[in-house]
Amino acid sequence: MENDTLKNEFIELLASSFNPVEINEIGRFFDNKYDHHRLSGTERHVTVSSRKAALILLDHLGDDRKCGFTRLLQFVVGLDGKTFMNRQTELKGLETFLAGLGRFGKYYDFQTGKIVESGKKLQNPLNWGALRDDKAYDVTIMSVDVVRNSELVKKYGMKVMEKLYFKFQVFLDHLLSHYDGRVWNWAGDGGIIAFTFKDHQTRAVLCALDIQRSLMVFQLSQDYPLPENFSLRLAMDCGKVKFNSDTGKIVSDVINYAAHLEKAGTDPGKVTVSSRVRAALNAKFSSLFSIESDFEGQQAFTTAVRLDALAEPAEKPAARPRKKPKTE
Repeated sequence: MENDTLKNEFIELLASSFNPVEINEIGRFFDNKYDHHRLSGTERHVTVSSRKAALILLDHLGDDRKCGFTRLLQFVVGLDGKTFMNRQTELKGLETFLAGLGRFGKYYDFQTGKIVESGKKLQNPLNWGALRDDKAYDVTIMSVDVVRNSELVKKYGMKVMEKLYFKFQVFLDHLLSHYDGRVWNWAGDGGIIAFTFKDHQTRAVLCALDIQRSLMVFQLSQDYPLPENFSLRLAMDCGKVKFNSDTGKIVSDVINYAAHLEKAGTDPGKVTVSSRVRAALNAKFSSLFSIESDFEGQQAFTTAVRLDALAEPAEKPAARPRKKPKTE
């Protein structure tokens, strides 16, 4: 028997994407006598809600030999973007639903149109198990870069720096797992990280702040390979990005702007966001980005202070003169 949570999520996908007549027609694809009024004992003048229609469909066909849950799921997912009952179908929340399949040891193969048993939980696929090639999605892009990388390589050698890169990526992967981010392109000293689905701008900003704030802890670890600390620059932009399975080949104005903003518009230890990212944040978060600038003809906003605790220590306060002991 399929996991009840997965079935409930499928019911919500159906109910939010199809009206009752369309859901009934899906049932007729597998059983030409299918009729949710008859199956539920509902009089024909009574309208069956989309959610009830989805429940009836799954109850009747989910465990049926003519169909079964997996075949029904494959058929419905395959309708996305296709013409069905004289309209182009758009499955609302499909990407989020498909991304969640990994929790149940499954994923949807877009090439074959089949639900595949992975045998184990999928480990952070670059498309979240849901994005398809050549389709545009709302994404927040974070550009990350190690400051003065060339100087550090010259000073300590490539062998030591490669050790740093490896340990930093392990550190980064751990943080990204908390915010559902994906590394789309990486070159040792920096790269491109993507976030999508609900509240992707907020999650990306939280992740960026967490990276900068946690960097000091990373550099205090016993196996940190450098005798000195290093800094990061992070910048973000958001918008529509056309996905490609080979993420290194994705060409996007969003990626370009985030990368340029990081390299030329962000100081070490700080985080910069485009006006589009800042507009998506609540007041509490947006207030953190108080330094406004014009970058490549657009507004950009940067954190006012360094976040990585690597700034020069503040001057020690002047010693107060000792009070002379009172004499009798």
